[in-house]
Amino acid sequence: MQLFIKKIVLFFSIPFSIGFVFYVILSFILSSLLKGYKLDSNIREIFIGDSHITAAIDDNLIKNSKNLSQNAEAFLYSYFKLKVILESNPEIERVYLGYSYHNISSYQKGLYSNFIYSRYFFILPLTERIKLVKGNIRKFPLYLTIIIKSGVKNLLTKGDYTFLTDYVEAYKNRSASKESMDKIINYYFYTNGKLKDLSTINLFYFHKIIHLCKTYDVELIIINTPLHSYFRSKIPNYYINNYNYFIDINQLKVIDLSTLPLNDECFWPDGDHLSKKGRLLISKEFNKQKAQIHSK
Repeated sequence: MQLFIKKIVLFFSIPFSIGFVFYVILSFILSSLLKGYKLDSNIREIFIGDSHITAAIDDNLIKNSKNLSQNAEAFLYSYFKLKVILESNPEIERVYLGYSYHNISSYQKGLYSNFIYSRYFFILPLTERIKLVKGNIRKFPLYLTIIIKSGVKNLLTKGDYTFLTDYVEAYKNRSASKESMDKIINYYFYTNGKLKDLSTINLFYFHKIIHLCKTYDVELIIINTPLHSYFRSKIPNYYINNYNYFIDINQLKVIDLSTLPLNDECFWPDGDHLSKKGRLLISKEFNKQKAQIHSK
């Protein structure tokens, strides 16, 4: 019986050991490769944030800019991504950060989900990687496999790394609907009819992003992307007040596009992501507000 157990342990330990050694080698190579990521030399402004920025900003319509946002990106990951970008690209002068009412809510439960963490793993410091291991310890073989796959993808790609973005139009020929907006409002801001708490981790990294931009002498400007009028009317005052509070105490510059009068066809059904039509329409207003900020 003991011999059988030893054989079983040996059978499983060999592929695990090989996988772990491969991970160590991959990590060593990628740590320098990804952290040396260089933007085109003409890029002076970058956009960071979640899917709201991904859906709203067409960097082809904004001079010398690059949209580096990604869907479901919490400020935790935005911070470490931005740190990598600023360290390797000293020509960056300005960062536009997506910040809206949902960003301060604790609705986000997937910070350490397979779908999210694997995209950023190799740009994270060791302390954060350890947290990821602890958060996935029960499924460690699967976790290690996902990490290695992500690493290999980054190794084989030509600069199109997993922590960057690739805009995909989620809905075509669809428009905002009250049913969908009610669902997303409830998801963002309520649990069983009660207001969700503020997100301590998102706010912590929000302030770290502010400090990071100051450290690198980079101008930080907040962007609040367009919201459907019905969606906006349903946002609890608690979140509106706290959203404004964190802007005020940090004396942040803001491009607020949230009240632009766009019709239903300019939004996804949820009313807080822009469709392709809406995305094209807001560029003019963005550039107008940008010019006003820099004329002061």
